[in-house]
Amino acid sequence: MRNRNPNCSLLSTLLFSLASREKLDNLIFVINCNLQRLDGPVRGNGQIIQELEANFRGSGWNVIKVIWGSEWDALLDKDRDGLLVKRMGEVVDGEYQKYAVESGSYVRSHFWGADPRLLEMVAHLSDDQLKKLTLGGHDPIKVYAAYKSAVEHTGQPTVILARTIKGYGIGEAGEGKNITHQQKKMNEADLRHFRDRFGIPISDDQIADAPFFRPDESSVEMRYMRERRAARPSASVFRFHFCYYHRRVWIDRRGRHHFHIPVISFPEHSHFQKMSLCLWGIPGTGTQFYTGNSGIN
Repeated sequence: MRNRNPNCSLLSTLLFSLASREKLDNLIFVINCNLQRLDGPVRGNGQIIQELEANFRGSGWNVIKVIWGSEWDALLDKDRDGLLVKRMGEVVDGEYQKYAVESGSYVRSHFWGADPRLLEMVAHLSDDQLKKLTLGGHDPIKVYAAYKSAVEHTGQPTVILARTIKGYGIGEAGEGKNITHQQKKMNEADLRHFRDRFGIPISDDQIADAPFFRPDESSVEMRYMRERRAARPSASVFRFHFCYYHRRVWIDRRGRHHFHIPVISFPEHSHFQKMSLCLWGIPGTGTQFYTGNSGIN
């Protein structure tokens, strides 16, 4: 989806329409909308999520947008006059990028300060709390609800547009910044910030070594993982390898583009032995999730 070749864009549109026309309700795309491409931010004067929604919905897809986290629900309940919803819709991606790297006081004055009634709505929240209001793509509850809705939807393919922040949680080390693509290490201050942000129980004496954290055997997390593993048809851990391939494109004498895209097959010992993916990954059987990044410009 990063290719700017108009012929490739046309091919993408035709494929989207094909999936809709064939009612491929077992096809689910997940697009991570973090507003950053490898070579820079997306266009700052628009909203990429709205553009993607228009493209997919116009092709007949079911569109699920996961933009705001659970902490926003109480604020939206207080939004009797629709001021907050209006403000969310009028802020462009360039401004949202700025909010991601600025302080809570900046967000209060520039996002909420557009209307005194919006400021009153968040008067009970500190600047730190405003800064930590979660986006939908970082909220497990919202993400679970989106996946559940997508799996249960029938008659159409589904695309989930999840809003996130690149480098979420690493703070000054690269949260919301394009340097995150090349970030290899975090210093001790960054590790402390990450630990505090997510409440990881690692002491100051250990943090410099960046140790692994394993929850207690009797914790809710460990019990849940064991229950889910036991619920699988086979509780054993298995590994499989994907086939890597290259898409070959050539142009004939008349300027026409030709594509050779081989089928991807899985090894027989995996649970996917009867599935094959071709072209855009349209599955032969079963529900499949295909993820991408919203670095479209």
